[in-house]
Amino acid sequence: MLIFLFGQDTFRSNLKLRELREHYRQLHKESIHLRVLDCQEAVFSSFETELETQSLFQTKKLVVIKNLFQNKEYVSRMGEWKRFLLKTDDIIVFFEEGKLAVKDAFFRFLKEHAKTQEFSPLTLASVKAWIAREFSALHVKAAPGVIEALVRSFQNDLWALSQEIRKLAAFSKSRDSSVMETDAALFLREPLEADIFQTLSLLQQGNKKQGLEKLAQHLERGESPFYLLSMFSWFARSRAKDSKAFHEKVFKTDLAMKTGRIDPALALFSLAVSL
Repeated sequence: MLIFLFGQDTFRSNLKLRELREHYRQLHKESIHLRVLDCQEAVFSSFETELETQSLFQTKKLVVIKNLFQNKEYVSRMGEWKRFLLKTDDIIVFFEEGKLAVKDAFFRFLKEHAKTQEFSPLTLASVKAWIAREFSALHVKAAPGVIEALVRSFQNDLWALSQEIRKLAAFSKSRDSSVMETDAALFLREPLEADIFQTLSLLQQGNKKQGLEKLAQHLERGESPFYLLSMFSWFARSRAKDSKAFHEKVFKTDLAMKTGRIDPALALFSLAVSL
């Protein structure tokens, strides 16, 4: 079976991938072999070996092939594997983030022969409905103004929205499981605040001295390190050249701060230097 997941909405595509892996894990229990192959890191021979090798113990194999279209060698050689892919009894999932060239021959092959799902960015109207469903799934009732504030702050960035929804939901559980506009005002900040935007721009432009001085001023004014980190995250998604790599650094910094492995202010300065 061939499955093809792709699109710019990486939150929903990653969620679908996790659901698929869990579905087949539950369906086949110990008899399934799970493997993830990132084509940006693995040579083509690894791909060949993974598909051709049969396990002595597992009866079914689920192989996730990531970023195939980011590797020219893979794309140029996939024609050799079309017949194999059409006949295999294993589950092969091709997973791609972002836009793809629809004229590519192997892209057309997958669109024709695989169970395909494209994840396009949600419209703002759809985002509002999605936010309402997320709150409902957490058994929390959100006032309409809360949903508007979330969309105003994060647009259709479902990664950031998911985090903020969980924060607000956790806060609401200490009361009556409802989120009011005053709660949103307490937790949310508009991402285009000029001062922090200027600080982040200075850091990205390589003016580390002035950028770090301004970051110190933010902390001296009592601004929360976690709020400042959320601004780093927003900046990485919207402005940073290598946003994926930097977003990973933001995630690791967030984890280190929340687990107490490093002083929050020190963690921010370390992250700022790497911007």
